[in-house]
Amino acid sequence: MEELREIRKVRGLSQRALAAEADVDKLTIIRAEQGKTHPHAETLEKLAKTLQVSVADLLQPPYEKMDLEQLAVEGEKLRQYMIEATEKGDMSRLDLLLSRGERISKQIRKLDPPYATVKFRRDAPPEVHFYRTPTEDEQRDLEEMLEKFEEYTVRDDLLLIG
Repeated sequence: MEELREIRKVRGLSQRALAAEADVDKLTIIRAEQGKTHPHAETLEKLAKTLQVSVADLLQPPYEKMDLEQLAVEGEKLRQYMIEATEKGDMSRLDLLLSRGERISKQIRKLDPPYATVKFRRDAPPEVHFYRTPTEDEQRDLEEMLEKFEEYTVRDDLLLIG
């Protein structure tokens, strides 16, 4: 139950502290976080109540086993949850959702990495880092962009082209 570990850490609780607050055996939490056992419904309810989340939040699917289409669906659900949490002013839930969003983004980048990143630095040419061979269209777009930045200066954190 990777979600349990993630939520516990976002809340700043140790396994021992969560066990004490939820009135649950510490070994139950350890085994659940390691994926060795699955807590009973009553235990899940106690943990969810203590962590101020729903039981469903503890049972989220592992993103690492999803394909790009499934991750896109999860990302859209997450976006809706974030809007709702923001409207309600529920910042602790928003923290949890942001953490979950980072996990989804990380998995998407693993499955479909960008072909390159461009890092701009003061008084130096753009630094390009390739992750994979770009398609012809991507390569053309990159070359066009770099041509635009052949002469540039950075002044007071502003990029001036020309």
